[in-house]
Amino acid sequence: MAGTGELVQTHRENSVRRTPITTVRALPAFRDWKAGDKLSVDFVYAVRGCHPPSLTTMRVLCVLQFFPPDGAEGSARLHDFVRALVAHGHDVTVLTSTLSYQTGQPFARFRRKLLVRENDSSGSKVIRLWSPPGYHKSTVTRGIGLLVFMAVALIFSLTLRRPDVVVASSPPPTVGVVAALVARIWCVPFLYEIRDLWVDDAAALGLVRNRALLIVARRVERWVERSAATVVAVTPGIGARLKRRVLFPDRVHVVPNGVDTELFNPTVHPMLLVSRLNVANEFVVVCAGAVGFNNDPHTLIDAAATLRNHRHIVLLVVGDGNARAAAEQRAQQLGLTNLRFTGWIPRWQVPGLICAADAAVCIAVDNPLSHVAYANRAFEAMACGKPVLCLIDGSLREVIAGAGAGLFVPPGNGAALAATILVLAAMPKADRTAMGQRGRDLVENQFERRHMTGRLMALLHATVSGPVQDERTRPTAPDVTGH
Repeated sequence: MAGTGELVQTHRENSVRRTPITTVRALPAFRDWKAGDKLSVDFVYAVRGCHPPSLTTMRVLCVLQFFPPDGAEGSARLHDFVRALVAHGHDVTVLTSTLSYQTGQPFARFRRKLLVRENDSSGSKVIRLWSPPGYHKSTVTRGIGLLVFMAVALIFSLTLRRPDVVVASSPPPTVGVVAALVARIWCVPFLYEIRDLWVDDAAALGLVRNRALLIVARRVERWVERSAATVVAVTPGIGARLKRRVLFPDRVHVVPNGVDTELFNPTVHPMLLVSRLNVANEFVVVCAGAVGFNNDPHTLIDAAATLRNHRHIVLLVVGDGNARAAAEQRAQQLGLTNLRFTGWIPRWQVPGLICAADAAVCIAVDNPLSHVAYANRAFEAMACGKPVLCLIDGSLREVIAGAGAGLFVPPGNGAALAATILVLAAMPKADRTAMGQRGRDLVENQFERRHMTGRLMALLHATVSGPVQDERTRPTAPDVTGH
């Protein structure tokens, strides 16, 4: 019987000539395979009787719960990845919902529509499927919405042309279920990006307390992770956890979120919005990003209450989310004029507001999962050359402290945050500028988005063609922004 190496080599030659594979009888039996042995992508294709696709032009199906339309707030990482895929000549279809993550409701132009087909500015084809509104209303409505989208997306995906590779980005893990099933049905590989350990997060925050439901959810989550040919984690902490629970730890790779250092840079001129907020002559500490319950807005309120007599210090909360209304109402009840909320603003205005500030705050509710997370808002602030007050222990604290780009504050301690703000305000401006520059250098060297997109591209190609490169290699994605 031919050896595995001979078979793989023969299959490589056949795949180049594009000749059909009519038999896989020469393959060693799976009972001879031991846990820990590596299976090449060619081996898997041969077992399934399928050809690996050409890397020059692939049909890529991306399954995403949220993919905001042009001009709306959302994950720039996913948009940049899709844009880079199209720039490489690939045919990309995005299967997503009509909902906005910020509001949990359909975008205005998608209301009362069951199906929307459109071409994104990136050149991808976007198919939006109806999902029940009320994503942030309660755990029950969120669960119903996720299950409805999972079922509809799975059925609709089977009406599309056979893809060459399937990509999904979690949370929520239900999109991973769709992608894993579609990949198995179509006999194609599956790349799974995990930005959050969603089930563990829901359990730690007490959002789901039903033990039976958690057991089922964890089993499904593990099955999806083990079904993926490549698993991408966005932080080393998440990657370490995933390596302990997937069948093939070498399939797990870490590609952190990156920052567009051209959009977020210290030379951006402050926007006119700054003058309307009347903060031009104040010491401004900005917190830019989603304002959700997990972002701990009440600690900001406690800090503002402690600083109410320091009239030259203003805390500016930039963004929207399911906790903003309640936080703003509480701030008004306390009469806090030094805490101001902008609400949602276009993403292109965010760098100007950060550059107009003197420092930035990165905050989240303290739990074991926040210890392994990276918060985008911290890296965007560092890219703008601002010192960061970090209220997140763990991985992010280590990154900021290692670069000397900010100060650590115990999570959930408003009084300590207020005291640290006073220390930073009393610091010579040159020292604050040097701290911010160290953060900028860190982002440019290790977290530049084009580098991260290039690494995702390399992993996707390797998922389809063969062994995955070492994650430390950093190919650069083409500049698709015109710069």
